[in-house]
Amino acid sequence: MQMLLNFMFFLSLINLDGNKDQLSIYIDEIDQSIEYDSLNQTVIISISDTSTCFYYITDIKGAGRLIITDNRTEAIIVEGDYSNSLDTFKAYLNVQYEQTLKQELEVISYYYPIKNGQWKYYDKERLLLRTEIYKDGVLVSCIGCEY
Repeated sequence: MQMLLNFMFFLSLINLDGNKDQLSIYIDEIDQSIEYDSLNQTVIISISDTSTCFYYITDIKGAGRLIITDNRTEAIIVEGDYSNSLDTFKAYLNVQYEQTLKQELEVISYYYPIKNGQWKYYDKERLLLRTEIYKDGVLVSCIGCEY
């Protein structure tokens, strides 16, 4: 099962339109990468039957604002900001081509932005559960966290 999940993760990192100049952006909170057409665009991703992710992209290296909502109530579940990825990340992907059934190992590149500023997490009743504060990807404070 883990191998299938890894395969699905890597598949989600591929830029499907073939544009090699534009890399995917991996979003940690949803364990998925996103594709986009232009900056200052909101990408909408259905995470499950019960939640949707909205990601407003402000930079090609991944900076943006993430909001995850509950589909039933439209309440915000998670909200926070990402800063640009510090570097490009790479992963191996075993690709099998449909027509020839030939398999090749490819290297794919993507951006992995870092959390920055306040991240707020809410329950289903819209009550604030906790606030995490990040500085350049490092958790520096948490209000409502239990350790």
